[in-house]
Amino acid sequence: MCKKKRMAPLLTVSLFVVLCLIQAAAMAAEPTRQPLRVGYLPALSQLPIVVAYENDRMNHVAAQVQISRYNSFTALEAAFRVGAIDFASLPVPLVFAMAADGHQVRLVGADHVGGSRLVAAKQGDVQSLKGKLIGLPGLDTNENIYLSRLMQAGKLRPGLEYKTIRITFSTVMNDFKAGKLDALYLPEPYGTMAEIEKMAVAVDNQEELTGGKLDTVWVVRADYLKGHPAAVDEWLKSLASGCRFIEDDIAKLGARQTGIIQAGYLKFPAETVSKALQGKAGGLQYAPLMPETKVLEKILEDAGQLKILTKSVDLKTLVDPQPLKRIGL
Repeated sequence: MCKKKRMAPLLTVSLFVVLCLIQAAAMAAEPTRQPLRVGYLPALSQLPIVVAYENDRMNHVAAQVQISRYNSFTALEAAFRVGAIDFASLPVPLVFAMAADGHQVRLVGADHVGGSRLVAAKQGDVQSLKGKLIGLPGLDTNENIYLSRLMQAGKLRPGLEYKTIRITFSTVMNDFKAGKLDALYLPEPYGTMAEIEKMAVAVDNQEELTGGKLDTVWVVRADYLKGHPAAVDEWLKSLASGCRFIEDDIAKLGARQTGIIQAGYLKFPAETVSKALQGKAGGLQYAPLMPETKVLEKILEDAGQLKILTKSVDLKTLVDPQPLKRIGL
């Protein structure tokens, strides 16, 4: 009788040990998800990031995606430079500037083209902007380069016949309403918001130089890409899926689902997002792509002429097409 009583605790302990070993073996067999810190901005050009995060984050097996919101490209760039984030969608000139300063980054693709528009307080073409102050998301952005091309075609010189100023997304609408700016050239939906509030109208004849052009691009820290390629590949697959989701939602439901998803991140009114997306404002289209070398070379040339860049950039080192190729894109 006593022997049986002594064996009962031993069996309990043995069973507990076995269960612990089984659980430990199961945990060891599961792949460890690698934290991937992603920065984003309140702009429709950043939609694939928040859609991919919302739809896929619970299904990831290689990446543990963590997203953080910033209110300007300058703040997002600073976070990237100090290593606070691993991945972002940034303007091409800004990526060039980081590479030129010796930061080890890789340009691995893009998820859209277009999406920025030039709107002004008064109706008119480029000539109507003579002597005006134009708000930009930054001087080291694609918008600054495309604006320069547009104004040069109109024979208007920067600093002499028009001026530009960097503005943050969080203050731009109040600044425009207060009359501190005469025009805006920003990512959507800010142009659409200004139109809805009857503060601005689109500048005439701007599509040839500004519609549907390469905008922000995916950039990832080189050491992260080298150390955790599976996490990067999985995230790029989610971004590509996010692009398809957005375009399908626009076509079938008028962007209603996308409007709901972005409300928790970008925080724009759903009807404003729907209007901008259905209207393809600024030629905005979502699809994963690798920017053409000649397009990057032209932006690099223009950035040098505008003194945005004062150092050389090796595109062969900066641009890495392999992640997109690995996921079949």
